[in-house]
Amino acid sequence: MCLHLPPGRSPPRRSRLISAVLALAVFGGAWVPASALEYGPLPERIEDATAGIERTPLDAEPIRLDSDQDNDTVMVRVDAILEHPFHQVSQEFRSAAVWCESLFLHINVKACVHHGDGERSGIELYISRKRFQRPENAYRMDLDFRVQIAEEDYLAVKLAGDRGPYGTRDYRMTLEAVPLDAERTLIHVRHAVDYGALARGFLNLYLRFGGGDRVGFTVVGEDDAGRPIYVDGLQGVIERNVMRFYLAFQAYLESLEFAEEDRLAFRMARWFELTERYPEQLRELDENTYLRQKEMEWREQQSLQVQRDDRN
Repeated sequence: MCLHLPPGRSPPRRSRLISAVLALAVFGGAWVPASALEYGPLPERIEDATAGIERTPLDAEPIRLDSDQDNDTVMVRVDAILEHPFHQVSQEFRSAAVWCESLFLHINVKACVHHGDGERSGIELYISRKRFQRPENAYRMDLDFRVQIAEEDYLAVKLAGDRGPYGTRDYRMTLEAVPLDAERTLIHVRHAVDYGALARGFLNLYLRFGGGDRVGFTVVGEDDAGRPIYVDGLQGVIERNVMRFYLAFQAYLESLEFAEEDRLAFRMARWFELTERYPEQLRELDENTYLRQKEMEWREQQSLQVQRDDRN
C-alpha cells in the first residue's frame, strides 16, 4: 500500500500513518450496540449455532461465519466448535496474557503487552503493516480486558477501547464460550464496527492501494463457471481479520499439548498453516518470511513487556 504524503514528512511519521490506517482495517471503529446484532447470549442459541456450523460452506473448519453491511456499519459473527473441553477454554481465555499470546499471531500485530491481573486487566496492542515493524512505529491501541461472566458452563469476555485512529471510538470485541460436550466447546466471536467519514476515507485508500483485490468468506454469488464470488470491500476486510483471530485462538489451544519452551514456535507455525487453508483470503507472506518476522517481533514484545512490568 502506498499513501502519498505532503513533502517534508519523515519516514517514521509516514510509517505511523500507515500503521493507523491498518489499525482501522484490522480493528475498525465505533461499536454497534449488541441489540443491533440480533444475536442473543450463546447459551440461549446452542441449537441454532450448531445447526449453522453443520451447514457451513467452509470445509476446513467447523465454523459459521456471517456478516452484513448497512451503509458504513459492518457486522461479523462467528460460531465455531473447538476440539477442547470447556474448562480448558474458559481457564485460558479469561487471562489477558493468553489473549496477548493469541492476538500476537496476527500478521499485522507487532506486539501485545498486558498489565494487571484478575478479571479486569489492560492490553496494549501495536498494529502495523505486514512487514516487520518496530513497535514505536506502529499504531498503539489501549484496550480494557474484562471477564464479564465466568460460570461453570458459560464464559463471556470483552475487549474494549475508548478511542482508535482518526476519531473512531468505542472499540469492542467479545468472545463467548459454552460446553458442547465433554471434549468440545462452542464459541461465539462478535465484532461490529461503524466507520465515520474520516475513517471511511482512509479505509478507501487502503482498499484502493493495498487491500482492494482481497475478498472475505461470505459467498454473494457465482461466476459464469459456477465458482463462488466472495464479498469484498470493508465487509471482506473485517471478515478476514475475524477469521485470523479465530485461527489464532485455535493455534494457541493446540500449543498447550507441547512443553512450554516449544509452544511459541508451534503456535506461529500452526497459525500460518491454518491460514494457508484460505489462500485467496488470507495469504500475505510466505512461511519463512512470516516466521522470521514473528521471531523478531516476539523479541520486541518481550522487551516491551519487561518495561511495562517494571512500571507496575
